[in-house]
Parts: sequence; structure tokens; C-alpha cells
Amino acid sequence: MSVVIPQFREPGSYIRYYGLNIFNPVDDPQLKIRFIRLLDREGPLRYPFKLSTTVVAQDTLVGEVTFSDLEPARGHLYQAFLGVHPGAYFIVSMPQDARILKWDIVVAPVAPLQVSESVTGVVTYKESPVESPQFELWIPPGKQYPKLDALIRAHELVGVPKSIRAAGIWYAMRYRYTLIEPKAESEIYDMLSKHKIPSHPMTFGGTSRETVR
Repeated sequence: MSVVIPQFREPGSYIRYYGLNIFNPVDDPQLKIRFIRLLDREGPLRYPFKLSTTVVAQDTLVGEVTFSDLEPARGHLYQAFLGVHPGAYFIVSMPQDARILKWDIVVAPVAPLQVSESVTGVVTYKESPVESPQFELWIPPGKQYPKLDALIRAHELVGVPKSIRAAGIWYAMRYRYTLIEPKAESEIYDMLSKHKIPSHPMTFGGTSRETVR
């Protein structure tokens, strides 16, 4: 299988997010736009996985897996991409108790549509195939690693065994970083705030409140 390695951020580039200080939330809980400079990096790291439950029925929820192994050490963070094998629908939580890709309203089965929340806001092979992962996460230290709940839709599989396991792969890059503080780097912070220096919008989980430019 030919694999296209995801496009990871280059050392020296900047990322931005809205929220508290993810690295020191107790002393700095203010919700605001923050900037991070990425320093040197190592990788890509590969983490293939399969859920332990084997299923034979279509539209089957097959449990969850929490990726504690993806927690970076203090002073590091990960940029990670999720690649999905055919037939699997992954519900992503980041951190473990905060589902992302979720609609603002509750989606429940309503005739005649029969739309189930378990198949809305999910990552599938179509959006992020295992051969070319597209779905991106950023993982900081402090037990903020992701959790996946898996759904198998066996009727979508053609020419493959109907008894399968939900599977995928994480590709990750490990970075050292520095948080851009307004007092310490006022000129850089000002140019970042005014978009004179480009920065990549992202989130460390939950939802993003910033309008992406």
C-alpha cells in the first residue's frame, strides 16, 4: 500500500488557538487567542491500531479506545493525523470527555430521515483514508490525549470479509515549543495578532470559538 505522509508544520512556524493557557491552566485561565512557536521536531511517528472487538453486523458500535500512549512529555506537543480503514466510522473525543465534530444541536433519529448522532460528525475512510490521512489533531501534555468510539458499517464494504475490526493509524510529529507571551515578545505578538505573521489556526480539543481566517 502506497502511503502519502501528512504535511506537518515546519519548525519555526506558528500556530494559534483560543482558550486558556493549555500548559499552565491554573495560573493563566483567561480565554483569549494564544500563539505558539514550533521549535525542532522529531518524526513522523506511526501508531497503527485495531479495536479488540470483532463484529459481523452492520452499523455496530464496537466500543472505545483511549490513546494514553499519545500523551507527549512535558515540554513537547504532538501534531497528529488520523487515517481510517474502510468500513470504520470514528467518533473523536479530545480530550477523552469532550466529543469534537459534534453538531450544536442534538441529532437524534427522527422519521423519515432516521439520522443517528453516531453517524454524524465522524471521521471515515472517505474523509481521511489510511493511505493519505487528512484529519488533524494537536495533543498537549497533561492527559489531553484523544479517545475514539468506533462504528462499523459493514454494508458499505464490498469485496472484503464481513467480519472485521475497526482499524486505523495515527501519524504524529513531536515538537518542542514556546508560548508567545505579549510582555516577553511584544513585537512578535502584535504582528501575529494583526496577521502580519502567518499562524495556523487549531484547537487542543473541545470546540473552536475563533473564526478561521
